[in-house]
Amino acid sequence: MKKFVILNPLAGSADREQVKQLLADQWQKSEYEIYETSEDKRLADVVAAALERGFELIVAAGGDGTVSGVAAGLVNSQ
Repeated sequence: MKKFVILNPLAGSADREQVKQLLADQWQKSEYEIYETSEDKRLADVVAAALERGFELIVAAGGDGTVSGVAAGLVNSQ
């Protein structure tokens, strides 16, 4: 299963390198990609592009805004 992680490095207190290492350890035999959020891209568009590229699992790693943006992308992809 292809996994796509949308990571907001400014949210919460977790260090982004620790998050990346955790994912690498857990998903070492899986295909995954990490996207770090930026203000110049709408998350709904990022999610739509990931789905078009065949990612089957979308993970939101961030705060309320990150989760809302990812949810909007998933709802609009139906």
